[in-house]
Amino acid sequence: MTTTTETELRDGTWTVPTDTRATFSARNFGIRTVTGTLAMDRATVTVTGGRPVAAEGALTAASVETGIAQRDGHLRGPSFFHADRHPYIALRALRFEPAEDGWVVPAMLTVGGAETPVTLHAQRLPDPGPGAIALRITGEFDRTTTRMRAPRIMVGHRIAMEAELTFTRR
Repeated sequence: MTTTTETELRDGTWTVPTDTRATFSARNFGIRTVTGTLAMDRATVTVTGGRPVAAEGALTAASVETGIAQRDGHLRGPSFFHADRHPYIALRALRFEPAEDGWVVPAMLTVGGAETPVTLHAQRLPDPGPGAIALRITGEFDRTTTRMRAPRIMVGHRIAMEAELTFTRR
């Protein structure tokens, strides 16, 4: 079986359409998982020599949707995303390490103006068509290493994130 990392990618800059949304989840009150989405502002992966060498992306902080308007407003506010001062949640890959099912990607996540490390797992999905590549990207970070503040009983420390993204080459 050929692994993702053995399959060469075409060199160039690959981008994601801006109508894409990423999903997150967090435990609240220790018993329930809250899920939500954020709109993608931009995402690019640069491929050189058939391998990814750089990646960055940004989500629009004010676009958070969990299905409860009051909670969404709180998430946009100063205790969490501080969206009026920090309109984007940014991600920057530090490197790409080959893995059996894709890549492990140590990265830096910027939320509310504070940077925190996150390890992402990028898995190649079946290609969606000519000139496109689909990836499932998952990761988890500790919100206490950011400026997001809430009692642990209300929101767990670990925030999981996931996105299925289709990239096209520019």
